[in-house]
Amino acid sequence: DKSSRNADIELKKFDTVIDRNITLVVVAMVAMILLSGAALYFYIIPKITHRLHRLSNNTKLVSSGHYDIDINTSGMDEIAEMAQALDGFKHSLIAKRKTDQNLKDRELRLSNIIDNAVDGLITINNEGNIERFNNDCEESFGYRAKEVIGKNVSLLMPSTLQDKHDDHSKNYNETGQKQILGISREVFGKRKDGST
Repeated sequence: DKSSRNADIELKKFDTVIDRNITLVVVAMVAMILLSGAALYFYIIPKITHRLHRLSNNTKLVSSGHYDIDINTSGMDEIAEMAQALDGFKHSLIAKRKTDQNLKDRELRLSNIIDNAVDGLITINNEGNIERFNNDCEESFGYRAKEVIGKNVSLLMPSTLQDKHDDHSKNYNETGQKQILGISREVFGKRKDGST
């Protein structure tokens, strides 16, 4: 009987030690979870949101034409990949802007050359519509540039050439073979008053 009571006491002591150890393990685990949550909340999340906020601001700046910003592309995560893509896009926009400006500059020089040429110069597009009509053409044909730009060049041709022009234009656009188009030549033109 005494040995049975001693065994019960020993068992209760053992259970108490086990319960205390389990409680310590549970408390330690809860503390670890709370510390991890605090680290996540106070350190990791602000670091991520700061980088996302900066990337968002850089995107707004680039989209509004501010290409002189420095985009931080360091890192090996998804945010860094997005920053690298934005930086590449920014450089593409810079190159496009330079190309566009070069084209505008060339267009302006070409316009000045055509407008100030001593002889009449007319340029047309692939459909045969007039794109340029310089000052000498205005004097020679009696039309103002704004009256003919966008209209077919056959407007300025005598009726004997008008019918053939559209056929030659279509052939040139389809085959690239120069029959009339693409070859310099002098022809009679038809003025606004109908004279040649």
